[in-house]
Amino acid sequence: MTKTHVLWTTDRGSNVSSPVYLDGHLYWCHESRGKAYCLDAKTGKIVYEESLTPRPGLISSSFTAADGKLYAPSQKKGTYVVAAKPKFEQLAVNQFQDDASRTNGLIAISNNQLVMRTDKAIYCIGQ
Repeated sequence: MTKTHVLWTTDRGSNVSSPVYLDGHLYWCHESRGKAYCLDAKTGKIVYEESLTPRPGLISSSFTAADGKLYAPSQKKGTYVVAAKPKFEQLAVNQFQDDASRTNGLIAISNNQLVMRTDKAIYCIGQ
């Protein structure tokens, strides 16, 4: 690939996760900075760079987009839920009460249910 084929670049990437594309925007979390990003996919301009609270520690997973939300499981501090829109809005942080083990994988979607795994178990969340 040559420079003539590059539309834009950014220095705000992640060494671990991949962005998710949704409605003209790319969304991702940095694995150790505790920040969520939204980028305009056409121009490469950062729309937002915001801190998740409480600080998530390590995030090895990419966002999963479902039902107008973005889900990012951190390794030890729960799953961070952000609105899937180009204005930052953190909606929740959810943790399993009886499972403090590590989470590395991204959340899968099946039949309107969230499927995720920890080092201890596989969970299906929904009705």
